[in-house]
Amino acid sequence: MGGSFGLADFCQAEVVMRMNANVAVLKQQLEQLFPGKWLTGADGDKILRTGIRDIDAGIASGFARRQISEWTGISSSGKSTLLRGAVTYWCASGLNVAYVDTFSRLVAGDWAFVREGLCGPVPLNMMQRKSHTNGEFFAVRVSENLAQQDNSDEAENNVARKKDIRLEACWVVEQLIRSAVFDAIVFDMGASISLSDRTFARLKRALERSKSALIILRDQHFRANLNGTAGSGWGTHTSMQFKWTAPISYENGMNGIAMITPAIQGFISRDGMTQNMETRLNTHVPNRLFTHPQIPDRRTAKA
Repeated sequence: MGGSFGLADFCQAEVVMRMNANVAVLKQQLEQLFPGKWLTGADGDKILRTGIRDIDAGIASGFARRQISEWTGISSSGKSTLLRGAVTYWCASGLNVAYVDTFSRLVAGDWAFVREGLCGPVPLNMMQRKSHTNGEFFAVRVSENLAQQDNSDEAENNVARKKDIRLEACWVVEQLIRSAVFDAIVFDMGASISLSDRTFARLKRALERSKSALIILRDQHFRANLNGTAGSGWGTHTSMQFKWTAPISYENGMNGIAMITPAIQGFISRDGMTQNMETRLNTHVPNRLFTHPQIPDRRTAKA
């Protein structure tokens, strides 16, 4: 008797499968409307939300763990500002982040307090997240270490030195991945075009045994950015490209224009699909910065 599987059982199993599929689709639709609320458990463990609603509600949904993603744009395109907001969100969520500064481009004053939630301008619709314990933020500067060892003529060895810096940075990134300590690793490649196939394969193998999401931050050539499309590099899981948009909005002060706040436009590419997004920055200084105690008067009292 046992072991028979009738038509009724088959129909019941098919109904259950359809219900599960409908529930999964519904969760994805609700996640697009309310990012960070519905994808939990295994789905939440696979994706690192950026905290930027315009990105998390789109086709990317954030950065996939154990994958290589790109974060690109021309110089001064707003990409570092958005990324700094995402790093601040991760630290507030209790995640550990490492930043590999290959060519000493990181401005310490901009990143010194991301762990405490202070990152300067943030997207207007940035999500808030607070964990019981903050994550850690580490920065590794590669070029300064090699510069101390380079005593030869700089003009003759400039090309070779840059190559050594890139190789050293790739080695550092690989060790950070293998440490299994960091949830996100930002690899600042400067204006370098791309990784070599061999280096890419090494990093990909290291990611397969880790929990990290590797984000390649690099400058894009101006002409490539004007095309208005997100062209992901070979093998990258997700590609995000940013630039300033027009028209530019102005904020008036007491004596005329006090601030120019253009929006940041993004082009996201993943699994053969592309999507455009746009976000504006909140540049207002919080009032708590002005609530300092009164400076005591230390002048000598007159007789």
